[in-house]
Amino acid sequence: MAGRRSLRKVKVNPYAAWRRMDVLHLTQNELARLTGLTSGYISLLLSGRRCPSPEKRRLLQEALGVSEFDDLFIVVNLDE
Repeated sequence: MAGRRSLRKVKVNPYAAWRRMDVLHLTQNELARLTGLTSGYISLLLSGRRCPSPEKRRLLQEALGVSEFDDLFIVVNLDE
C-alpha cells in the first residue's frame, strides 16, 4: 500500500542480554535491581513478550555496560 508506514518494534536480543549478564555474573533479579525495573518485567523483556521504551532501553544499556544499540537490541518489522 502506497504511503503506508512500516510497523517496527524494538526488542531485547535475549542471547546478547544473557551473554552480557553471564559476563557480569548478574541474575535477572540483580538486573532488575540495577535498573529499577521489576524482575517480572525483565522476564517479559527477555522472553520477547514486551518491548522496552527508550528510557528502559537506556537503563538496560547502562546496567549491562553496553554502549551500542545493536549490541543489545533488535528491530523487528511487524508488517512482514
